[in-house]
Amino acid sequence: ARLGINDAQIRADIVRVIVQYLQDEGYNSAALTLQDEASLRVRQVAAQRAQLRRMKRSITEGDWPEVEKLVTKAAFRNQKT
Repeated sequence: ARLGINDAQIRADIVRVIVQYLQDEGYNSAALTLQDEASLRVRQVAAQRAQLRRMKRSITEGDWPEVEKLVTKAAFRNQKT
């Protein structure tokens, strides 16, 4: 089996090893910054997944006003980036 960098656990382990190295070498600010940025990315992915679950549930339940609201919100968010 081939290990994939897209595996969330492998990515988390890599970040943990790098943070440990940075701390061991005295780069505490860099270690904290990496921890903050890595956890922010995890929260963003979790929020996106929750949004997709809401959209799927709204579609299967036929809640079209909710679907429209979610799609509009996603489109607006994409315009800002």
